[in-house]
Amino acid sequence: MQSLREHRVISIDGPCASGKTTIGKLLSSFLECPCIHMDDYFLQAHQRTTQRLEEPGGNIDYERFHQEINEAWNQKQPIHMRSYDCSSQKLRKEVILEESPILIIEGSYAHHPFLDDMDAFKIFMDIDPASQIERLQKRSLDRFDDFVQKWIPMETKYFEAFSIKEKSDYVFSRQSIVQKFHKAGYLDCE
Repeated sequence: MQSLREHRVISIDGPCASGKTTIGKLLSSFLECPCIHMDDYFLQAHQRTTQRLEEPGGNIDYERFHQEINEAWNQKQPIHMRSYDCSSQKLRKEVILEESPILIIEGSYAHHPFLDDMDAFKIFMDIDPASQIERLQKRSLDRFDDFVQKWIPMETKYFEAFSIKEKSDYVFSRQSIVQKFHKAGYLDCE
């Protein structure tokens, strides 16, 4: 495993409902650094062509991510970013993130080869299918069918096409983390 100290970027990938956002927020708070969410880089409606959506991980606007995040980060410049708002299907107002010693990127597709120039320490959050379904039903019952029929198959295609889990620097099992926190008395419930 590569040493975390060698990297300025930590990227957290894995299936939906595996705990990526929670871990990203915790690390961001602990390390006092920004956390960028891949969900903010979904394709806009006019970009969603059949050809693009058939590509593994093609539902992310990697071109905009590269322009807004990678280039500024690699040049140690402030990041000027515009998050995508799924409900309005528009880009939000620009936000400026000042240069920081560490940056966290979390979300499905965070380990896409398009982002390799950031030389990130890659964490993969894993979850077993039964727990994933249970968590999705609890948190997103109104969108559950979309997850099962659309998003999970798209993620699986991406994970397999690029061997995402296998190429990660560290793999966490959500179940083992929860068990360890329970044992230590940090969690009363899952």
